[in-house]
Amino acid sequence: MRRHTSLRLCGGSRSTPRCTQVASAAILFRARRSCPTGDLPRPNVICARSLPATATGFDEVLAQLDPTPRGLINALTDALQDAPILGPLLRIEERIESEIRTAITGAPKGGFADVVEPELIAQLQEQVLSGLQAVADVATSTPAERMLAAEADDAVRFVVAMLQRYDAVLQNPPFGEPVPESKPYLRAAYSWIPTRDYNLLAAFVGRSLELCRPGVGYVGAITSRAGMFLKTFEDWRHEILLGHHVVALADLGYGVMEQALVEAAAYVLGDVPAATDQQATFIRLLKDTDRPGGLAAAINAHRRGEPDDRVFHITLNDLHAVPGSPVAYWMSPSIRRLFTDHPPLEGHGAEARQGLATGDDFRFVRAFWEIDPSRIARTREETKAGKRWVPFAKGGEYSPYWADIHLVVNFENDGDSLRQYDGSVIRNPQYYFRSGLTWPERTTSGFGPRVLPAGGVFSHVGHGAFPLVESGAVLGLLTSRVCDALLAASLGSAESTTSGSPAKRYSVGSVQRLPWMPALAEEPRVAELALQIAEIRRRADLSDETSRLFQAPAVVLHLSQSDGLGAAAMTQSDLSGTRHLEALELSYELERRLHELALLDSEAEQYLDDEVGRHPLAYGEGSLDESELRRYLTQSIDDVIDELIERGGGSRAIANLTFVADRRLEVIAHGLHRSPRQIEAFRRDQRILPYGEPAASAADVLSYLVGVAVGRWDIRAAGVEPALGDLLDPVPIHPPGLLLDEGRPARSTPTNYSLSLPSGQMLFDQPGHPWDIVERLHAAAGALVVHGDRLLADLMKHLKGNDPRDHFRKHFFKDHLSRYSKSRRKAPIYWPLQVPSGSWGVWVYAPAFTRETIFAVESAATARLNASESEIGRLRRDQQNGGGGRSSRELAAAMEAEERLAEELRLFAREAGRIAALGWEPDLDDGIILCAAPLAYLFPAWKDLTKERKNIKAGKYPWATVSKWADEL
Repeated sequence: MRRHTSLRLCGGSRSTPRCTQVASAAILFRARRSCPTGDLPRPNVICARSLPATATGFDEVLAQLDPTPRGLINALTDALQDAPILGPLLRIEERIESEIRTAITGAPKGGFADVVEPELIAQLQEQVLSGLQAVADVATSTPAERMLAAEADDAVRFVVAMLQRYDAVLQNPPFGEPVPESKPYLRAAYSWIPTRDYNLLAAFVGRSLELCRPGVGYVGAITSRAGMFLKTFEDWRHEILLGHHVVALADLGYGVMEQALVEAAAYVLGDVPAATDQQATFIRLLKDTDRPGGLAAAINAHRRGEPDDRVFHITLNDLHAVPGSPVAYWMSPSIRRLFTDHPPLEGHGAEARQGLATGDDFRFVRAFWEIDPSRIARTREETKAGKRWVPFAKGGEYSPYWADIHLVVNFENDGDSLRQYDGSVIRNPQYYFRSGLTWPERTTSGFGPRVLPAGGVFSHVGHGAFPLVESGAVLGLLTSRVCDALLAASLGSAESTTSGSPAKRYSVGSVQRLPWMPALAEEPRVAELALQIAEIRRRADLSDETSRLFQAPAVVLHLSQSDGLGAAAMTQSDLSGTRHLEALELSYELERRLHELALLDSEAEQYLDDEVGRHPLAYGEGSLDESELRRYLTQSIDDVIDELIERGGGSRAIANLTFVADRRLEVIAHGLHRSPRQIEAFRRDQRILPYGEPAASAADVLSYLVGVAVGRWDIRAAGVEPALGDLLDPVPIHPPGLLLDEGRPARSTPTNYSLSLPSGQMLFDQPGHPWDIVERLHAAAGALVVHGDRLLADLMKHLKGNDPRDHFRKHFFKDHLSRYSKSRRKAPIYWPLQVPSGSWGVWVYAPAFTRETIFAVESAATARLNASESEIGRLRRDQQNGGGGRSSRELAAAMEAEERLAEELRLFAREAGRIAALGWEPDLDDGIILCAAPLAYLFPAWKDLTKERKNIKAGKYPWATVSKWADEL
């Protein structure tokens, strides 16, 4: 068996000898298959171990050595204490040399220490190693001595391995953060290590170069590709990756390392300084679905001297042209020159900043519908006048040009509470309440810049950019394919073959470094086009129930003119399709104007088409497989993407969540290379409803009718054109569709309003009750359309449940909870307080929830209990009097059901009475879930409440009003 050295590259976590033993055994077994009878040497598999200084026999052996080696071994023993944690990252050879110089001259460096002959150092190293080997070779007659010898031998072999230098070092190093206690050493030893997370891959690659024979050694590594791009790795790139000769690099992407959820790269570095004019070879496999086959094919083509569009040759000078030197080897020269020909965005087009980190979002952040609108401030001055909550831009889902600001943050008195909280960080407050642009920092989607209206605060994960020119001009640049391509050069994620790729981080720094073309500010049409697209996208919020601009579901406007829900949904789909095409037309013009101003040539245009994908309207019309297109229009979007990638290979335009107007329309356009106009025309001609319709519209309408019945939504607002104001104006306090009474949310029936509201805004699941939820839905539907009963029947055809009552008892809350869960907050506002069987309950409207509500719930349960007891008495009389027209079996079943309900009502009323008697007054500022938690036993549909009730009782939320009653809950 050929001898070789294998270092167990284990750092940041404690090494275990067991792994080394298993590796050694595996090598021996494989070798024995090839050499059944011959003598086999010991496998040279090494584990980083410390010397067993406390073991029996160590001191006796050490006492036999000369003073100088003995002193050096004692010093080395101390140094090796960190070996199990740091592994080969421990520069033990430096410690040995330092101790030798100190032993000779009395100092580790300076003066005579710097002129000690290398031969003398080598001689003393041999003495140290001999002394260590003496420890390892101690007699092994007892178990303690055998343990001592084994541990010492491991340590000696580790030191010897670290003192040698190698022709090649191969590795798949760990990545991510090390154990905390190793960070000070790593920072001192490796000055270029990323200090944000001390990522171990950087340390291992740099250390491996140190272990190479100077000038002739090579390092081969497969690692995360994040270091090639992220700003935190910039020093590492300059000093290690690009500071040495890059022989070759294969950019592999996602899914090539088993169980590692990172994108990978494999590369070979030579231990010689980099020459900036020397070409390096890069192989890009990010679009290949068969990456092993693609890598082999690209290498073979390169060896034969044949062209392959996956192989790139580029000098380090070109890589350094991009700020931060990301390894964007594939970038077109004409795109790269934008960085050299134009100033950065920061300070010229806009100022990009990081915002507020609360440190505890559960405490300080709410959905806007959770809190009293009168407590929302939109200026710094209002926060000092009793208004606690401020609109809060905190990233969110991908939504370019426009996204609703659905969160608020506690910024009372200009953020005093946050300043007093140790975990919060208030950054750049001088930019708060200003209009600008914002985007999610970390996302698996594409870059999603959108308008940031005035009157709010932005987040540390929802960054802000504040234009120094017309806002629309900056928005036009940031939403362009040019920007997408430029940002891709600085990101550690570029997967294009898998839907739902690893997260990308669009940091403030990456946006600040983007090139700004001053000509954009001089062309007003650019700003006009970008803001027109944003306005189209904003108007979609008019039909989104959880947005601040909600008016009514889009399909509601067509119900009275359509033959049923399906026809209304089709009409709305046609209108949506028109808006999508309009937005795409505007976007296409915006792209062309921007490219003209940037002086992009045909090579740059081709680069954008290849890397980002063509603009959807750049595709022409042609023949279509109608059955295939029909399938793509009616399948789930994930199935469509998977099929298109399998058919045509990787494409960022398909795999990544990016779009201008409508993802499905644009994905199909990219997959089939056909114009969205032709695709939309086919859908209209074939009368194809979008995926999920009309069930989605049915759920929207039913949720709206509940809001109308409970007094949340004003049915008169449907169809009325709202005054939305300027895009950059503060978001409205009240959605246009909210039912108001003298400027505040209605709590009783407003004057001249045609639909009566229930007292306390409660509805009952109780047939025959004047405020029964099903009857009130019929009333709300009748106020909306002429044939309300027909509408409800139509809705139920597309929803779960045998009838409306069955749906509300079993299914409605699940959909409602999902609808009202955003940004990791679960905040449903229609609460079904029910008996366990679900056969009776009260629907409570959370914004109107008070202590009086609890008393009213108890009273309702008691009244129903009384009715149940009366019914039980009547049934008993019927049994005694011969059945009253029913069989004995029917009477027995009815009696059993009524008795079960009575017992449930009795327990329900008792618990409601107990909670009401506590004196607890619900405080909306606590948040919906904490307001509902005391009702956990009355609210079985929301499983999270039991956990939060326990948390309150355990004192987890001392800041919440409800915590004052923790012991009594």
